[in-house]
Amino acid sequence: MTPGVEALGGYEGYKSCNTDTTRLGGCGGFQLGTGVSATYLASQNFGVRFLLDYDMAPPMLRSSHERLHRVTLGLAVAAVF
Repeated sequence: MTPGVEALGGYEGYKSCNTDTTRLGGCGGFQLGTGVSATYLASQNFGVRFLLDYDMAPPMLRSSHERLHRVTLGLAVAAVF
């Protein structure tokens, strides 16, 4: 089993859109993320990866100062030929 760690940073932008009651203007900002993973090589040509990521994204509304917090739990399967 091979452990992994990541740290990410970048810009995330949101397009403007219309809702039933109002129009949301586009905005964006700096995003931070981190994650851990473990990769298990089941055979020479087959592997499984488990991951847990956390991202802190900018607010979707310009008037809001509360950032979005996202947690992703994932599983990836890879076959190599």
